[in-house]
Amino acid sequence: MIWAISVRRIYRFDESLKHYNRYLDLDPFSDNVWYNMGIVYHKLERFNRTVEAYEYSIAINPDYASAYFNKASVWVQAGKYPKAVEAYKEYLLVDPESTQAYCYLGDCYEQMGRLQEALESFQKVIELDNTDPEGWFGAGVILHRLGRYPEAIAYLLKAIDFENTNLDYWLNLGYVNEDAGMVEEAIKCYRYVCNAEAGDLDAWLALTGLLIREGRYAESRDLLREAFVSLPGEAPLMMRLAVCHLKLGDSKLALGFLKDALQAEPDIREGFLAFVPMEDLDKRFQELLSKEP
Repeated sequence: MIWAISVRRIYRFDESLKHYNRYLDLDPFSDNVWYNMGIVYHKLERFNRTVEAYEYSIAINPDYASAYFNKASVWVQAGKYPKAVEAYKEYLLVDPESTQAYCYLGDCYEQMGRLQEALESFQKVIELDNTDPEGWFGAGVILHRLGRYPEAIAYLLKAIDFENTNLDYWLNLGYVNEDAGMVEEAIKCYRYVCNAEAGDLDAWLALTGLLIREGRYAESRDLLREAFVSLPGEAPLMMRLAVCHLKLGDSKLALGFLKDALQAEPDIREGFLAFVPMEDLDKRFQELLSKEP
């Protein structure tokens, strides 16, 4: 049934293209028709044809802001970030106060590893609208990557001031606090996310991983049991339960959880060994971890 629906959708897109082409036979200089063709090509993931259609639209109407913006989005989806950057810059010549475009530009620079330019893009968002939480958040994330933790924390707190229910902001604030050595502050952030969204695996992993590294094994074990209610069978949770039970002296239960974790996700062995080195394990664990997947 899903396959049939997909075929029907593709068929409708092809029909749309036929109609647009007939229209262009009559009026080849319709910027809207070229633009709409670009949207259809994009849905079909025919990226080169998509860009070509948008560029025709722009050639006819150099002020067609949406065409510039959509062209940039195509390059982002295709993973061609340098081309996306150029397209966003073209868009900003038409709409120089678009905070959304500067946010996306910052994301592209981050993907390219050009962190200073990413930071400048997000700071431009703040300059244009200092109530936009995405500008503060984006800048905070970049400052974190640059190792400027106090500034990163300040920016992320500002983002939370404007949108305090955004769990991604709280999670990233936890990451910065942890890297800055502010353990209790990080734990509070992670707990907030876990309490607000029990199905957020990243938050549970961040929280319990930090507690394990701090030697708080019983606390981590209890939280992992709680996480299992919403996320049963998740290999990373079972692996951490194995670590906690091993550290708490219950090697039999630890071995059982580790077996289940490896069965669900064989690559989880590297995560386990990051918490407990091979040389610290007895023969049973070493043999289990040495087996081929």
